[in-house]
Amino acid sequence: QANQKRVMSEVEKYKALIFSKVRQNLQTDGGFIGETCVVNVRLAPDGLVLQTKAIDGKPALCRIAEAAILRAGTLPVSKDPEVMAQFRNFEIEVSLEK
Repeated sequence: QANQKRVMSEVEKYKALIFSKVRQNLQTDGGFIGETCVVNVRLAPDGLVLQTKAIDGKPALCRIAEAAILRAGTLPVSKDPEVMAQFRNFEIEVSLEK
């Protein structure tokens, strides 16, 4: 149980790092404030983005979100195999705030 808690804590840390890197690569005129897009992302073990697929959201924002993820190229991932397993195929919600 302690190990599971540690893994979940690491997962949250890497979710934040990944979200931050994606946000840095978002290129928008700000016309999507308050909108969200959910994107499924597949990663290689080294964090290389292999595939993105928009699941839910406004199509124009989803195109921008997918482009930002692909532009990032490699996302931060843990060296811990249990943590990395959570990021081989995961969903990220991209949103634009004021």
